[in-house]
Amino acid sequence: HAHAHARTIEQASTHISTDSTYTHDRHTMSGSEETSQELKVKSLQGLLKWSATQEGTSPKGDGPVVLDKERQAFLATVLKQLAAGAVEEIHQVFAVVSAPGESEKELEGKVNALNHLHELIEDIDNASDFMKIGGAGICYAAIKSTHEPLQYAALGCLAAAAQNNPQVQADLHKSDLIDRLNVILAGPAASPGAAAGVHTRAVHALSCEIRGQPELVQAWSDGEGPAILAKLIASIKAPSSRFMVKVANMLSFLPVDYPGIRTVAVDSGLLAALLTFVTPDEVDDAVWEHTTRALVRLVQDCAPAATLLSEHCIADTIRRRQTEVARRPEEDQEGLAEEKAYAAALLALLPP
Repeated sequence: HAHAHARTIEQASTHISTDSTYTHDRHTMSGSEETSQELKVKSLQGLLKWSATQEGTSPKGDGPVVLDKERQAFLATVLKQLAAGAVEEIHQVFAVVSAPGESEKELEGKVNALNHLHELIEDIDNASDFMKIGGAGICYAAIKSTHEPLQYAALGCLAAAAQNNPQVQADLHKSDLIDRLNVILAGPAASPGAAAGVHTRAVHALSCEIRGQPELVQAWSDGEGPAILAKLIASIKAPSSRFMVKVANMLSFLPVDYPGIRTVAVDSGLLAALLTFVTPDEVDDAVWEHTTRALVRLVQDCAPAATLLSEHCIADTIRRRQTEVARRPEEDQEGLAEEKAYAAALLALLPP
């Protein structure tokens, strides 16, 4: 994939600003010495060394890791095939994100650089290559920042890299991404604005990391993750519709990958927390649709979950919602079809 990676990085370089914010800690390029292959090798080696340190410094306090043979081989291939400005561009991103500067302009530059990287790694091949050249370490450094837009951008990169990419999911798991996301989700209660966005983006990154991989769902389920997420939900007085949809969407798919999550959701308080999304005051149709779907899948074949829902009188809430939906204009009914189907299925699963 080195050709594709080089081509995509080179294309991206035409979009990234040449403002001094992006060129912090770079040498002035003049003459053949500064533009030589030797300098490019040094630049990429520096990126890999720093990134590996970030990947190895987990919330558990582990030390830095050593570059594996696959990365070393990939580095050699990249250096042979990348076009003239490609390694310089990679080093530019490395320098921006790892630089110590915290001025408003420097932070803006870091956010913009990560946003451009996000675009690159939406391609599965580029995501795999980006991981090999240190993308995880770049993002791990950024999510430790106290600057919320920088955290948000880095979480987006991690989500984009992991989504529908089993190898990247496995690699990120080895470097403790789940633990890192738990740290963010266990942080201060979200409030309207950027902090709420960070928690929402962290849930999305978690979903992309574990979804479709039963062993990863179990790893999250067996750890502190469900209890942390339940506590976060309870701490938010007025969660955004987007946050609720992201949480409910993730929880609707996890039982498919790992049925054991059902009893864990009951025991950890996560199922009870999810019920707070569907109240008589909730008016967002997307929240209702995604949450009723999640409830159906969490209750299936799980008597304790069905009992919990009955204790919370969820059937009465669902029936009131059904009455309200039935009063909607005829032209709205098609868009509500899935929610109505999930609501009917949920009522059928509950004790009489």
